[in-house]
Amino acid sequence: GARIEDVVGAYLPLRRSGSELTCLCPFHEDHRIGNFKVSPIRNRFHCYACGATGNAVDFVMKMEGLGFAEALEWLARRQGISLETASKGAAGKAAGTQAIGAGARRELTAWRDERPTLFLPEKMVEARANRDNAFCQWLRALPWPEEQAARVEDVLAMYRIGTSRWGHVIFWQIDENGGIRTGKMMHYRTDGHRDKDRKHAVDWVHSALERKEKRQQEYRCQPTLFGMHLTAQYAEAEVHIVESEKTAVVCAVFYGHPKQHLWLATGGKNELTAERLQPLLDARRRITLHPDRDAIADWQATASEIAREAAKKGRTVRLRVDTELMAAHWQPEDGEKADLADIIERRIYVL
Repeated sequence: GARIEDVVGAYLPLRRSGSELTCLCPFHEDHRIGNFKVSPIRNRFHCYACGATGNAVDFVMKMEGLGFAEALEWLARRQGISLETASKGAAGKAAGTQAIGAGARRELTAWRDERPTLFLPEKMVEARANRDNAFCQWLRALPWPEEQAARVEDVLAMYRIGTSRWGHVIFWQIDENGGIRTGKMMHYRTDGHRDKDRKHAVDWVHSALERKEKRQQEYRCQPTLFGMHLTAQYAEAEVHIVESEKTAVVCAVFYGHPKQHLWLATGGKNELTAERLQPLLDARRRITLHPDRDAIADWQATASEIAREAAKKGRTVRLRVDTELMAAHWQPEDGEKADLADIIERRIYVL
C-alpha cells in the first residue's frame, strides 16, 4: 500500500522523532513541532492537538478536499495503478489484466481502515460529569443578562460537558444515535482562552486511552459533530454550525430556544466535511453555517461543493452560509479571526 511517510512527505518536511516522523500539523494553526506524528510502522498519521488522524487516503482527502473515491484515484495515479484496469480485471478479462486488477485491489484495500468504529462506555461520561473546570467557571462568571444566566447550567448539562482528571474541560462527541465516539479535552484559562502552554493542552480521550494502554487500539476513532446527540431530541430545530465547541456553548446560552435553533460545532476550520454533515443532510435538516471571520471563503467553498455533489445525485440540500451576524456586529477590536463567541462576549459586557 501507499506508505504514509511518502504521502505526507510529498506535502510537508518531516523530521525523525524516534520510530516516528513529525512536523507542524497542516490541519490547524500549529506552532509546536511534535503534535503531529507520522508512524511508518502503523502507516498512520495523528495530531495530538487537533485530533486529525487516519491513513494515506484520509490525509489526501483532508489536504485536497477530495471524497474517498477521488483520493483513491489520486493515490492510484501516484503509484501508477490504473483503476480502470482494475475494474476490467474484476470483470474477468484476460489473465494478465486480471492479475493487474487483483494487485490494484489489494493496494486499494490496504489504504482503507477497516477497523470498527470506537464507541466509549456511557459510564465514562457519567464518571466525568463534574463541571468544576476553568471553562465552566468562566462561562458562569460572564455578566449574562438575567434570562441567559438562568440557563447556563442547563446548557452545560444538555451538552454533557465534563472534566478530566487533569482539569481539562471535556467536550464529548456523541453521535445522533447516542454513540459516544470520543471526547475533546482542552485546558482553558480563567479568561476563557485556551491555555496553549500546558502539556497536552488539547487532547482526546481515545488518544489518552491509547497512550495508557501503550498499544494501537483495535478500533478506529470516527469523530462526529459536537452536539450531534441533540439533533434527535430537537428534530424540528434549524441546525447552526460553528467552528469551536466553546462558540457552540456560548451561542446556546445567548440565543436559547433549542427547539428552534440548535448549535453544533465542527471542532476545527478544516473539519467541515460532507461526511460529518451526512446524517443531517440525509434527514434534510435546515443547516446554517457560521464560519469564523477568517474562514468565510473556505466554508462557502465547502458548502458549494457539498451542494454540487448532492445535485449530481439528484438531491438538494438545505444548507446556507450566514455571514450577516458577523458583518452586523463585528468590530476591529474583535480581531480578524473572531467568531460569534468573541462578539457575544464583547456585547454582553456593554449590555
